[in-house]
Amino acid sequence: MGVPPNEHLFDLSLKRGARDTPTPAIGPAPLASVDQIKDLNDDEVMTHLQAGHGDALAVLFDRYHRLVLSIAVKIVRDPGEAEEVMQNVFLEIFRSAAQFDPA
Repeated sequence: MGVPPNEHLFDLSLKRGARDTPTPAIGPAPLASVDQIKDLNDDEVMTHLQAGHGDALAVLFDRYHRLVLSIAVKIVRDPGEAEEVMQNVFLEIFRSAAQFDPA
């Protein structure tokens, strides 16, 4: 049983209009696309996520979803449950982004 494509595992779009929210005075300038964010290191990506750039979560998901899913499968031993665990991990990253401290 194969794992479905990324977009079926976790919906990374921000449906509440966060992408339309003005960027705060402190923090990175708005970036045009995932392509520009994907070349940044994890700390820089998290800074963009803190500033409300939803594409930053997509970059983190692309980098780490396979690792998180494989660990979850080993722990819960159920692929469906492991996908749910993975989604919860990335949801918690999104919810807790403001608490991230790269120091």
